[in-house]
Amino acid sequence: MDLLLSEEMLLLALDGDKGGTTWLSGWTALTGGVLVDAIAAGAVTVQDETLRPGRESGHPLLERVREAVAAEPEPRTMGDWVQRLPVVLHPLVEAVAARLVADGVLGEEHTTILGLIPTTRFPEVDPTAERVLRGRLRSILVEGVEPTPHDLLLIALVEPAGLLATATGDEERAVRRAARRRAAELAHRATTDPHGGEAVAAVSAVTSGAAVAAMLGAVVATTAAHTTTTSTSTDDV
Repeated sequence: MDLLLSEEMLLLALDGDKGGTTWLSGWTALTGGVLVDAIAAGAVTVQDETLRPGRESGHPLLERVREAVAAEPEPRTMGDWVQRLPVVLHPLVEAVAARLVADGVLGEEHTTILGLIPTTRFPEVDPTAERVLRGRLRSILVEGVEPTPHDLLLIALVEPAGLLATATGDEERAVRRAARRRAAELAHRATTDPHGGEAVAAVSAVTSGAAVAAMLGAVVATTAAHTTTTSTSTDDV
């Protein structure tokens, strides 16, 4: 199946065995990914720097975004939605994972931390989608394959969040560093393309420093009880 940017971001952020994440920024970046997905699919459009409802997309997650935008009495800006969307889609991670769970890519386990705090984990059931995704990213970052427009958007979204650190596998350190430099160059290309359209403009907006700070505050506030505490990655990529 063709995955949304946000669904691919989730696969990169998750620990496949435990279903948690080692990157808090992986959760926060999901907000931007969902917004870009909705714009790319035409579920919402950008007019006068505000979001307006677009056409039906056929994807449940994007329909929730379109309906939320349509329900607002006055149009809101991209910055407003960066902060509001985690509340509208609460719990955000579960909303993004829903189709992956339904299609058998991820499992879903509801547990508690210390017997008190409810948490949901998404262990990998079928690794095919993630394997294909990581192989595609490796071909771009290590082998120099030219990325598709979709992959450019994905790299631009996940590179600032540090989610490309494991895409190069067990390559030598010099190779990983070169891959990181290429990722940064591609992310810059994606966000500065004057002909990239609304989706590229949205990526630029949601990866700006102010937007990332807003996402961090909003998502931490609304999903802290649903994330899993795991060890912090020390990869020097």
